[in-house]
Amino acid sequence: TRNYWEVEDLTSIEFTLPDKPGVLMHALDIFRKNNMNLTRIQSKPNKTTKGKKTMNFDADFIAKSSDPAIDVLLADLKQICERV
Repeated sequence: TRNYWEVEDLTSIEFTLPDKPGVLMHALDIFRKNNMNLTRIQSKPNKTTKGKKTMNFDADFIAKSSDPAIDVLLADLKQICERV
């Protein structure tokens, strides 16, 4: 069988979102809008910093790292993320 990390067109990113209702759904919609097929997403709670709770996410999706669509995806994510 083939594992997801064996896909040669796989790109991985990490991003941080505020810990608020609906913000993850908004981030997932950005992947959908940019036609990116997520193959894995993992959440990791982050420590509260300056009274602000955030969540870290690791995500893998199918796209070559040289694909210009990734730049659009990252720009869209930067509008809602604490960090990309």
